[in-house]
Amino acid sequence: MIKSFLKLFGFSGRSGQPVNKTDKEILDEQIAKSIEDYKNRPIYKTLTAEIVDKASDDDLLQIVVEHLIIKFSQDYTKKYETVLSWTKPQQAVYMVWYLEAEVANGGFNQYYFNSRGQFSELTPAALRLIGANDLAELMVTGFH
Repeated sequence: MIKSFLKLFGFSGRSGQPVNKTDKEILDEQIAKSIEDYKNRPIYKTLTAEIVDKASDDDLLQIVVEHLIIKFSQDYTKKYETVLSWTKPQQAVYMVWYLEAEVANGGFNQYYFNSRGQFSELTPAALRLIGANDLAELMVTGFH
């Protein structure tokens, strides 16, 4: 019983050394760090070549998408018009990012059901712009 109690508080009973962390504890720490890093990430109102050059490959897409998202006014009813006012590459980044996010989270049904489905007619062109022709064709023929 005492061993279990001491183990609960991180002691192995061997000269007061801490017990090795479990995979779950390590994963929990990694998740907590990831959440903290996300909360403290910079969001750029202006993107410069220096910001883009310094960004890791893993962070670059997030930086660009967040830069686009801050362009929305507080009136989210104008989201569609705002996105259409962007350049075609900006539209492609935004549309493809959210297509991937929605499909990964809940499948194509979720994408079409949620508000981002309003871009479903434009997304195949965005996919073609980035060279994802097979996926563009799937969206055009497979879901309509």
